[in-house]
Amino acid sequence: MPVELQKVMLQFLLIPKLNIDTAEVTGKVKNPLSELSKVLGDNWSKARFELGASIPVFPEFFAIFGLFIEFVAKLPDTIDASLSYSEDDGLSVTVGTEMDAKIKSGIFSGVQAGHPLVLSLALLLQAVAVLQNKFSLAYTKIFL
Repeated sequence: MPVELQKVMLQFLLIPKLNIDTAEVTGKVKNPLSELSKVLGDNWSKARFELGASIPVFPEFFAIFGLFIEFVAKLPDTIDASLSYSEDDGLSVTVGTEMDAKIKSGIFSGVQAGHPLVLSLALLLQAVAVLQNKFSLAYTKIFL
């Protein structure tokens, strides 16, 4: 008798049928390379390129001038990740982040005393223009 009762009870159980049309999950992941910025300093990716010239005006005194461009970037602390699903587009995985960067450029001129290969002291005046950028880097993979 208990077996028949179980069969009857199983027939009346409500089993939900789900039809998921769209779904989306977003989150943040710690960037493992952000620790590199802390160890090496905030401006570890600093790159400065100069093009300069010096003209001797007196023995061991030079007039110097030139131009430069400098790039400074800082890695973000987190990386954004998202999963989305739709019946039309399939499963989409997106990983990305935003990065702040500065580009500095300018000119400089001044005087230099001493021998450049042994010991010298320079007094420079420079004019700088700074361009602040925010880059958005992302990678998306779609599974149909």
